[in-house]
Amino acid sequence: MMYLEEIFIKDQQWIDRIGEKHINFSSRVNLLVGPNGSGKSSVLTLLQLLSDSTSSSNLKTICKAKECTVYYLNTELTIRSNSSGSLDQKNSVGHLSLRWRSHGQAMRTYWDTIDQAELEGVVFLIDEPEAGADYDCLARLIRTIRKSRNCQFIIATHHPLFWCMNDVNIITLGKDPTYSQKCLSKLKIALSNQ
Repeated sequence: MMYLEEIFIKDQQWIDRIGEKHINFSSRVNLLVGPNGSGKSSVLTLLQLLSDSTSSSNLKTICKAKECTVYYLNTELTIRSNSSGSLDQKNSVGHLSLRWRSHGQAMRTYWDTIDQAELEGVVFLIDEPEAGADYDCLARLIRTIRKSRNCQFIIATHHPLFWCMNDVNIITLGKDPTYSQKCLSKLKIALSNQ
């Protein structure tokens, strides 16, 4: 299976934005977690830039295979790919098909398209999928991720529903390495006070 294995960063501006020089990824599900401003979206932006194959010599990514097809989805529903094809020729998820829907409806369409396409060897970079999504939409995405066994997901998220998934690589960015555990503890306390 093709996947992004690790990234080495030599450029000081990127190191300042992300706070890391080296990040390892698992072949399946990777969650970038941390407070606002910790560099989660910057990691995805950097990976998307590197996947365009015109990267500078100060940036290096290591892919387990020669080429990875990378799809990037950010919270503004910008969908980019380093491949010339769409996810599914019958169910293209380009700007026109998503333009007249709510953010949540567009996200559901995107997850359905991934689910139906039965893709293999694709890397999905997803920035804050919880933005505009209700619980059912997030649960659908998690089912899609579990079903897509031969794809890699790198997700920047604040949502504890993702953090509770089994077999995920949680990459904590920012100054507090226990950020996600503290947030989950606070959530348990908040829920117990209901």
